[in-house]
Amino acid sequence: PMRQAFTRLAGLGRQPMLVLVAFAGVAGLALAVTAAALLPIWAWDALSYHLPIVYDALQTGWLREVPTHVLYVNGYPRHAELFFTYVRGLLPNDDLLDLAQLPFALAAVVAIAALARRAGASFERAVSFGVAYLAIPLVSMQLATNYVDIAYAAALLLALYFVTAPLSKAHIACAGLAIGLLLGIKPTAPPAVALLSFVLLVRGRRARLVAPSLVALLVAALWGGESYVRNLVVYGNPIWPISLRLGPITLEGPADGTPMFTLGLPAPYSEYGWLRRLFVSLFVEPLPPIFDMRLGGFGPAFALLVVLAAVGLWQSASLRIVVALAAVASFATPAAHWLRYSLVIPAVLLAVAACARFRFPLVRHGADVA
Repeated sequence: PMRQAFTRLAGLGRQPMLVLVAFAGVAGLALAVTAAALLPIWAWDALSYHLPIVYDALQTGWLREVPTHVLYVNGYPRHAELFFTYVRGLLPNDDLLDLAQLPFALAAVVAIAALARRAGASFERAVSFGVAYLAIPLVSMQLATNYVDIAYAAALLLALYFVTAPLSKAHIACAGLAIGLLLGIKPTAPPAVALLSFVLLVRGRRARLVAPSLVALLVAALWGGESYVRNLVVYGNPIWPISLRLGPITLEGPADGTPMFTLGLPAPYSEYGWLRRLFVSLFVEPLPPIFDMRLGGFGPAFALLVVLAAVGLWQSASLRIVVALAAVASFATPAAHWLRYSLVIPAVLLAVAACARFRFPLVRHGADVA
């Protein structure tokens, strides 16, 4: 199978338009590698509450309560940070530590290609559109930092793939592992995990595989739920060590988390409601740009990608449920306008766009180049 895959990848050379699609992603990756190699570690959240866990573990030999005044450090799930710790332990210095999310980005590329392939895209189109994910501006920018949003998007993509796949015990086991990985990466995961777990249980019941589904979800909870149990015991709040109000639900904490959802937003955007902020963040490029991409971030071509994906959705019913699940899982948060939380959205849209079929070759090639 590997030899066949490389043979078919070589066939991309006979399709110059798809080479351009893939080249965009390679260029995005090259920018990220260059930035990681030339710049010191600089990203704010990485320095505040991702890397302190890494270096404390390296200095003490274990994961523990890190002595710090930053509340978030000890309340954060630690799957990604543990992986960063392994990466730093294998490196001679810090120069390339900012590329620690690269394996997750490549996993996202594979997941995009797998979703597109399952929906009927050719091998070459699926792979080239998967690689193009690395050209999304926010992906390329964050790939050179020790943030965790690419890792989160990759875990969510893998979970979406296995939860919506033709059910078998192997697929259910992989879905459980992906959901557990997702749960242990970012504290915004519980709504997405609840949604995916519900879908898996419903599909498992229809396929008469309820017991394997329950076992898989139990494994996911045990693997990814440790930080939530710890937070509940220490702070009385399983999500964050800060107070949160989610509709009628109030989660207590030693500090108020409400201002965090409009942090850095200039007027008039800070006064907008959830839906209007989300729309602006998807389709308006801010001036000046903000690294966290609280407004904008998928790039000025994102609206065009939405159009191409709409064509693909009209032609491919099998991906509609994937897009719907990805949208609900990403946007069901007051912080939905921070698009680094939603990197799965351009990923699934690229998978759908790879399936778009146009009658005239000139239109198809133009769409690919765009």
